Amino acid sequence: MDLSNSTSKVFFNYLTNLKIGLVFAFLFLVLTVVLIPYFIIRYYMRVKFYKREMKLDSIQKVLSVCNCFAAGVFLTTGMLDILNDVLKDMNEAMKTYQIKSTFPLGTFVVICGIFLILYIEEGIRLIPNLCKQKRVRFESRVFHSSITEEVQFERTSDGKTYNTFSENKEKSLEKFPESKIDEISLKILIIAIAIHSIFEGLALGLQVNVKDTLLLFMAISIHKSVLALTIGLELAQTDISYKMSVIFATIFSISSPIGICIGFILNYFENPNSPSLLMGSTILQGLACGTFFYIVFFEILPQEMSNKNHKIIKVLSLSIGFILVSVLIFVLH
Repeated sequence: MDLSNSTSKVFFNYLTNLKIGLVFAFLFLVLTVVLIPYFIIRYYMRVKFYKREMKLDSIQKVLSVCNCFAAGVFLTTGMLDILNDVLKDMNEAMKTYQIKSTFPLGTFVVICGIFLILYIEEGIRLIPNLCKQKRVRFESRVFHSSITEEVQFERTSDGKTYNTFSENKEKSLEKFPESKIDEISLKILIIAIAIHSIFEGLALGLQVNVKDTLLLFMAISIHKSVLALTIGLELAQTDISYKMSVIFATIFSISSPIGICIGFILNYFENPNSPSLLMGSTILQGLACGTFFYIVFFEILPQEMSNKNHKIIKVLSLSIGFILVSVLIFVLH
């Protein structure tokens, strides 16, 4: 990261306009990718032309390939670009503050970023389990009282009411409070992904040259598009209202722009040569770099490689992402 005055003056105005444009690009891209499949699937489900199993299986294949490509992009960008910047800038910051130590502080910050997201996600995932434990007794009482009422009604009516009992039982199960737990789980999923996205956007907002900014935008936009499509499909298959679905989609869409704005503000209002800015931005970039590694090694690769279907295509997609970004970094350096 070059924080010299000359570099800042050459690139700053262009970078300002570029980052502002990327904020709106993320908003439009992610919101569109979430809502278009959501409304299409809801429409087909309403008119009963939607074959859920066949459609989702085909879409899942495409998502898996895109996920592996995004993993290759994230892994290569993190290893060959961001991690090197973090290590170089951390050494410079330690010299500025006259910290004499052989401890690998830059690598330590990156690992802290991995653990930070791990703790946040696991902590958030405890919430739906607690909600389920609190609701299970209530749900059991409602379920058994519903069955008792149906049995008593059947005894006082003729034999034709047997089918009515089955239909009412199915309807009561469809309206079972479990659907509300699914809604809670989906909210938590979106919050967890939004936290990821803020750190991703933060890394982009902290960049001080056009090459790194555009490279990160490509990686993040691919990953966000895959996640957005997945969330759109999940929203379409729940009983959540249109209004709440749009709210969830908006929350997910603004997360990366929030991170971009935070990083941009840090660079804008601080003195470019300030040691505190150098140390602060390096730590934040290290945490963001750890987020990228977490996405690759804890989320995408374990999930995709544990599924034996289309493994060769997934490996090729991962390799293409790696080769593409490696060539771009080699040419731009």
